[in-house]
Amino acid sequence: MPLSFSQSDMFCDVSSRYSITAFCTGISVGLSRGALRPYVDALGGPAYFGIDSHITNARWAGPLIDQTEDFSHLSYIWGVGGGLRFVLWESGEKETGRLIKDMAIDLKALYQKSGQSDFLVRQNLRRPSQEGPVLYDKSTSGLDMLQFRFGASMQLL
Repeated sequence: MPLSFSQSDMFCDVSSRYSITAFCTGISVGLSRGALRPYVDALGGPAYFGIDSHITNARWAGPLIDQTEDFSHLSYIWGVGGGLRFVLWESGEKETGRLIKDMAIDLKALYQKSGQSDFLVRQNLRRPSQEGPVLYDKSTSGLDMLQFRFGASMQLL
């Protein structure tokens, strides 16, 4: 790929790695009886966002570029959501000694919001001289996420 539209004769590859590690606590409130059991969730806590980009031109001709930019940082995550458990099986009220109290299909939606993060966009790269480093303008964005989950759940005694 050309380094930028203004320097179409200079080529490079940009590879980025993104990871999120979060340590959240939360609460879930819902119905514990019936065949359909709605619930709501809330969570929050600190998070580490690992964001690094590697810029190289090893497969292209020209002066060597081998540069890594690290935008990793600590931030936060909070989220709210809810779901519906469809109970497939439930042990009888009088049954004792069973490890599993019920089994259900679980449908859930969760919105997570986090702080702002910086990252590279290939179109914002430039190299003023043939021998110097690649310069860039950082882009900033929130890392919000909307999740839809489908799974199974079991309630243990």
